Amino acid sequence: MKLLDTLRGWLFGHDTGDGLGQSMITDVIWLLRFRRVSKQAITWQAPAEAERLAWEQDPVHSRFGNFLIAVADIGQWRCWITERIFSGWPDPPAFAFIARGKAGEVWAAVDFAEWPACWHKPEGME
Repeated sequence: MKLLDTLRGWLFGHDTGDGLGQSMITDVIWLLRFRRVSKQAITWQAPAEAERLAWEQDPVHSRFGNFLIAVADIGQWRCWITERIFSGWPDPPAFAFIARGKAGEVWAAVDFAEWPACWHKPEGME
Protein backbone atom coordinates (compact mmCIF):
# COMPACT_ATOMS: atom_id res chain seq x y z
CA MET A 1 0.00 0.00 0.00
CA LYS A 2 2.82 2.40 0.84
CA LEU A 3 4.48 1.73 -2.54
CA LEU A 4 1.22 2.45 -4.35
CA ASP A 5 0.83 5.74 -2.45
CA THR A 6 4.42 6.68 -3.29
CA LEU A 7 3.90 5.97 -6.99
CA ARG A 8 0.60 7.85 -7.03
CA GLY A 9 2.28 10.89 -5.44
CA TRP A 10 5.21 10.73 -7.84
CA LEU A 11 2.98 10.53 -10.93
CA PHE A 12 0.11 12.79 -9.91
CA GLY A 13 1.53 14.99 -7.16
CA HIS A 14 0.84 15.32 -3.47
CA ASP A 15 0.23 18.12 -1.04
CA THR A 16 3.48 19.94 -0.34
CA GLY A 17 1.97 22.56 1.95
CA ASP A 18 2.67 25.46 -0.41
CA GLY A 19 -0.13 24.90 -2.91
CA LEU A 20 2.10 23.38 -5.57
CA GLY A 21 1.70 19.61 -5.67
CA GLN A 22 4.32 18.97 -8.33
CA SER A 23 4.18 15.66 -10.20
CA MET A 24 6.09 13.91 -12.95
CA ILE A 25 3.29 14.73 -15.38
CA THR A 26 3.43 18.40 -14.37
CA ASP A 27 7.22 18.43 -14.81
CA VAL A 28 6.91 17.13 -18.38
CA ILE A 29 4.27 19.74 -19.25
CA TRP A 30 6.42 22.50 -17.76
CA LEU A 31 9.48 21.30 -19.66
CA LEU A 32 7.58 21.40 -22.96
CA ARG A 33 6.34 24.92 -22.18
CA PHE A 34 9.87 26.06 -21.28
CA ARG A 35 11.22 24.65 -24.54
CA ARG A 36 8.65 26.70 -26.44
CA VAL A 37 9.49 29.89 -24.52
CA SER A 38 13.24 29.32 -24.84
CA LYS A 39 12.90 29.69 -28.61
CA GLN A 40 11.37 33.18 -28.32
CA ALA A 41 13.47 36.34 -28.31
CA ILE A 42 12.98 37.80 -24.83
CA THR A 43 14.60 40.86 -23.34
CA TRP A 44 14.80 40.28 -19.61
CA GLN A 45 14.87 43.17 -17.14
CA ALA A 46 16.47 43.47 -13.73
CA PRO A 47 13.75 43.16 -11.05
CA ALA A 48 12.64 46.20 -9.08
CA GLU A 49 13.37 46.02 -5.36
CA ALA A 50 9.66 45.72 -4.50
CA GLU A 51 9.26 42.75 -6.81
CA ARG A 52 12.40 41.13 -5.43
CA LEU A 53 11.03 41.43 -1.87
CA ALA A 54 7.61 40.06 -2.88
CA TRP A 55 9.29 37.17 -4.67
CA GLU A 56 11.37 36.28 -1.60
CA GLN A 57 8.22 36.06 0.55
CA ASP A 58 6.37 33.70 -1.80
CA PRO A 59 6.61 30.07 -0.56
CA VAL A 60 6.41 28.62 -4.08
CA HIS A 61 9.22 30.74 -5.49
CA SER A 62 11.67 29.72 -2.79
CA ARG A 63 11.60 26.17 -4.20
CA PHE A 64 13.14 27.40 -7.44
CA GLY A 65 16.30 29.28 -6.61
CA ASN A 66 17.92 31.63 -4.13
CA PHE A 67 18.08 34.97 -5.94
CA LEU A 68 15.71 36.68 -8.35
CA ILE A 69 17.86 38.01 -11.21
CA ALA A 70 15.51 38.75 -14.14
CA VAL A 71 11.85 39.39 -14.94
CA ALA A 72 9.73 39.63 -18.08
CA ASP A 73 6.13 39.56 -19.21
CA ILE A 74 5.52 36.91 -21.85
CA GLY A 75 1.95 37.07 -23.06
CA GLN A 76 -0.31 36.72 -20.04
CA TRP A 77 2.46 35.30 -17.85
CA ARG A 78 4.79 37.07 -15.43
CA CYS A 79 8.12 35.28 -15.67
CA TRP A 80 11.14 35.19 -13.39
CA ILE A 81 14.65 33.84 -13.67
CA THR A 82 16.33 32.82 -10.45
CA GLU A 83 19.86 31.79 -9.65
CA ARG A 84 21.03 29.30 -7.06
CA ILE A 85 23.90 29.57 -4.60
CA PHE A 86 24.90 25.98 -5.34
CA SER A 87 24.67 24.34 -8.75
CA GLY A 88 26.21 21.49 -10.68
CA TRP A 89 26.33 17.84 -9.83
CA PRO A 90 24.79 16.73 -7.51
CA ASP A 91 23.03 20.07 -7.06
CA PRO A 92 20.40 21.32 -9.55
CA PRO A 93 21.32 23.60 -12.48
CA ALA A 94 22.30 27.20 -11.77
CA PHE A 95 19.07 28.82 -13.02
CA ALA A 96 15.32 28.34 -12.85
CA PHE A 97 12.52 29.74 -15.00
CA ILE A 98 9.16 30.36 -13.33
CA ALA A 99 6.01 31.64 -15.07
CA ARG A 100 2.76 32.46 -13.30
CA GLY A 101 -0.56 33.91 -14.37
CA LYS A 102 -2.34 36.89 -12.83
CA ALA A 103 -4.33 34.54 -10.55
CA GLY A 104 -1.08 33.01 -9.30
CA GLU A 105 -1.31 29.72 -11.19
CA VAL A 106 2.07 28.27 -12.12
CA TRP A 107 2.38 27.87 -15.90
CA ALA A 108 5.94 26.54 -15.82
CA ALA A 109 8.83 26.07 -13.41
CA VAL A 110 11.95 24.53 -14.89
CA ASP A 111 15.64 24.34 -14.00
CA PHE A 112 18.17 25.17 -16.71
CA ALA A 113 21.95 25.42 -16.89
CA GLU A 114 22.56 27.85 -19.78
CA TRP A 115 20.58 30.83 -21.03
CA PRO A 116 18.94 30.27 -24.41
CA ALA A 117 20.83 32.13 -27.16
CA CYS A 118 17.80 34.24 -28.14
CA TRP A 119 17.28 35.55 -24.60
CA HIS A 120 18.82 38.90 -23.74
CA LYS A 121 20.05 39.18 -20.17
CA PRO A 122 19.33 42.28 -18.09
CA GLU A 123 21.71 45.19 -18.57
CA GLY A 124 24.88 44.76 -16.54
CA MET A 125 24.56 40.99 -16.28
CA GLU A 126 27.25 38.93 -18.02
